[in-house]
Amino acid sequence: MPKISNIHAHKVLNSRGNWTISTEVELEDGSKGHGEIPEGASKGGFEAKSVDPGLAVDLINHNLGPNFCGIEASDQSGVDKRLIELDNTSDKSRLGENTTLSVSLAVANAMAYSLRKPLYRYLSEIFKTRQERFPTPLFNVINGGMHARNGLSFQEFLVVPARNLNYEKALDIGAKVYKILGQVLLERRFSLDIGDEGGYSPKEFSASSALGILCESIQRSGFKLYEEVFVGIDAASNSFYKEGSYVIPEERLSLDSDRLLSYYEVLKGKYPLIYIEDPFAEGDFKAWSLFNEKFGGSVLVVGDDLTVTNVERLNNALSHKCNNAVIVKPNQIGTLTETYQFVNKAKENNLTTIISHRSGEAVEDTFIADFAVAINADYLKAGAPAHERVAKYNRLLEIYGEINNIEGYCNLYKL
Repeated sequence: MPKISNIHAHKVLNSRGNWTISTEVELEDGSKGHGEIPEGASKGGFEAKSVDPGLAVDLINHNLGPNFCGIEASDQSGVDKRLIELDNTSDKSRLGENTTLSVSLAVANAMAYSLRKPLYRYLSEIFKTRQERFPTPLFNVINGGMHARNGLSFQEFLVVPARNLNYEKALDIGAKVYKILGQVLLERRFSLDIGDEGGYSPKEFSASSALGILCESIQRSGFKLYEEVFVGIDAASNSFYKEGSYVIPEERLSLDSDRLLSYYEVLKGKYPLIYIEDPFAEGDFKAWSLFNEKFGGSVLVVGDDLTVTNVERLNNALSHKCNNAVIVKPNQIGTLTETYQFVNKAKENNLTTIISHRSGEAVEDTFIADFAVAINADYLKAGAPAHERVAKYNRLLEIYGEINNIEGYCNLYKL
């Protein structure tokens, strides 16, 4: 197997116009792979730390590069173990998760190219997985919270296609609902301002009015609520948790955990709400546990800031029975191997897995689409079906077509 012959990093702009890093790994056979790193706005307190992109570039070009030349590129776990050892902190604060992850992803991409295999198939081989399902897309079509400047406390309002629909149908649903939603907003004389993840960010909305106009748009698009399409929210409640209370200024509310749970219960009674992400702050374990006990049989209770793609945090959440689903973001932990270890732990405990992008995306990078297929993720969340966000959805569409053309590959892809 080819060894690493060169590593070089440089700065590139992300979807927010902020600097991030792109790393290129070259192998002895001339194969090259790249790793570009996204940036989050709403971050959990226990995420791995990043460093300034300029420092990350210097660290890769002057420190890590010489350390990795001559290493077998096929030994992904060995590469990642060395990155972890060189950082030698519990939160990547020495090298930065953006530094370590860019190298980790670039090595995987280079090796897949060397073997002339699609990335998802190569990742499936190194993780010893068998494709048994295809991820369903989740579309964030109304942005609020830290992803917009519209005074809406909740961060995401999602179109959730039914799991029994094939990927092409699910993608069509997202695209059509997004267009009709824009028309409905114009009819009501709301602005068509766009948030960080490509969704609309109208002002003077509440959670209920956002869900209401979203459900109307789904129906006007010709799809059946409660059958073909459902809705979801990412509350990102860390961002409005203030001194022990959940403060929702647009509704003049200041709620304790019990009253916020009742607030969600009202929304669930009015709308086809089957997905609620980060309903409580990352340390409010009692509220998480009560919520999951009450609604976990009918709603995906999703941990993001709660678990931050970290096995230790996941174990803590499991001990409190907080959630039945997890968000997976590779840059919350910093290497591909650690990301898969988290996924594996989640699957061992029968948790639903949602691979997710970040609000400040690496514009041309589609790694998480291949990763979602390789690890049999249940969902992929990559923003609105518009602007730079379509790159990942289009990559999934490409993979879907390729797999469907492999006779007898897997009947589940033939839905």
